[in-house]
Amino acid sequence: MNRYNQESTILDWLRTRDIPENRASETIVLHAILLGVGSESFCSQIEALHDVIVDFKSEEQAEKIEHYVRVRLIRGKRADSRWRKLGLLDNGEVSLVK
Repeated sequence: MNRYNQESTILDWLRTRDIPENRASETIVLHAILLGVGSESFCSQIEALHDVIVDFKSEEQAEKIEHYVRVRLIRGKRADSRWRKLGLLDNGEVSLVK
């Protein structure tokens, strides 16, 4: 979206159309933000508009890529923000590794 729109245009669209419409229809939407592509201010403003912030990261360990997830923020609730390892099940689904 940043390629064809100004940051302010995207923020206005999220604030006035996308997020209100999704809340009204009780639809869950994931907006992916790649840190370092937009300005820090832009990323902070997008985070401030949303009710839940989920972080993903990948690390290479012992020549193997490991994937992790954490819930950093749930507005109005406490969240366990520890990093959790993700694993691929035999049927192709992704789950938390215990």
